[in-house]
Amino acid sequence: MKNRTAESGFLNIAFTDGDDSPNTAGSLVEITDDLTVKAPTAAGSLKIVGEVVVPASAAGEKCTVATRFSKLRTLTSGAAVSVGAITGGDGAGKVINFDHTTHKAPADLGLAITAAEEADQDVVCLIW
Repeated sequence: MKNRTAESGFLNIAFTDGDDSPNTAGSLVEITDDLTVKAPTAAGSLKIVGEVVVPASAAGEKCTVATRFSKLRTLTSGAAVSVGAITGGDGAGKVINFDHTTHKAPADLGLAITAAEEADQDVVCLIW
């Protein structure tokens, strides 16, 4: 996926709509699988990526989501990274799942929108 930066405060990204019936324009959605979104499963979800601006024509089709993230970046994983995980740097220039109990807050926190099964794989992240 091509690296991009937000324009006018929004970063629009195409995702697969994973719900049984497509989300309507204005619906908030969360990341649930590689580049796939659904309606949030719980209040206060940390995996919300944004608001649907162009709905999918049918379930499983692409929808466009406006996010408030500032950047979309393809990064190299330092370990396995989960979809929907808050990410940070590992100190060696690679991205890992961020754990506030063991890691210091990095300069750039992100949200993984693809997964990596192990170190040294590409992982796509939205950066705040």
